[in-house]
Amino acid sequence: MNLIGRETRPTDLDQCLEMVRDRFLYDRAELAALRDMWQSVLDRDVGRSTVLFDSGDPERVLAFGISAAIKDAHLATLEANRAPFVGRALFDAWRSGDDPFLDEASFATANARDGLNVIVMHNGVDDAIVRHHLHDALSLLTETFVAQHRGSNIKIVLHEAFGVPAQFALDLGLFITPYAEQYDTRLASVPADRMPIVVSMTRAEAERRPGNLVFAQIFLRFSPPVCDLQTADRRLLRLALAGTPDEAIAEFLQIAPRTLKKRWSDVYARMEHVTRLAPGGDSGHRGAEIRRHVLRYVREHPEELHAYDPSFRRATARV
Repeated sequence: MNLIGRETRPTDLDQCLEMVRDRFLYDRAELAALRDMWQSVLDRDVGRSTVLFDSGDPERVLAFGISAAIKDAHLATLEANRAPFVGRALFDAWRSGDDPFLDEASFATANARDGLNVIVMHNGVDDAIVRHHLHDALSLLTETFVAQHRGSNIKIVLHEAFGVPAQFALDLGLFITPYAEQYDTRLASVPADRMPIVVSMTRAEAERRPGNLVFAQIFLRFSPPVCDLQTADRRLLRLALAGTPDEAIAEFLQIAPRTLKKRWSDVYARMEHVTRLAPGGDSGHRGAEIRRHVLRYVREHPEELHAYDPSFRRATARV
């Protein structure tokens, strides 16, 4: 089996629901609402999601993960309670109107200031993968998580994993937080293959263990972006960096090919000061040359792919 990953599309979410590792916590109506919550987070561009599939069967999702940036108050509650079922707690807050997730503006502000609280809300793996390729799937999901979050200003990553070997998390350099003792009875009813553990890493912990393992990359390598890209620009670039052809990008973004060409031209114009190439449309040799320079720059500067408050950068520059 050759597992490969790509950014999650709206049409993938129903398949993802079938694999949620804490699915036993939700009834049918709640699962439909859970899908809506995921889509809301992705639409705001404050969350990231990847699906894995076999290169021989690209339409069937075999594993996925979805993360989001949450508010400080909700993180404080999760840490104080040390209760199981973190994803469910976020879902209940969201459904009650106490939205735990940042919007794009607050994400941009946190990314420019103290940093982001990134929570892996849910993930899932096909049963066949669990039996035969679990380690491979977990490793690739970890790699794609790091790739998607590199360049953002993260102060903590927290993930409640269901049925994941504790040693896998420890090998990544993550820390396991024990649940409060009063939840022992509640956890006793959880199926053995779905037993949860909460793993985390903070920026401070990564700084004490520089280069320890893969997660240090997303804590210790942050610089402010300089291109002031828009939400649509960032989505376009993430898809292009993954090797997605323009036809599939247009389909993913639900826009006409002509509109896509206009968006590429807008990106070239916003990035002219770093590529040193005057925008010249997106057709022919000139367009291909500019695109290569743009993608190379963004690959080397992943901070451009995350919302950032430019006023903070200007204020810092004046000091």
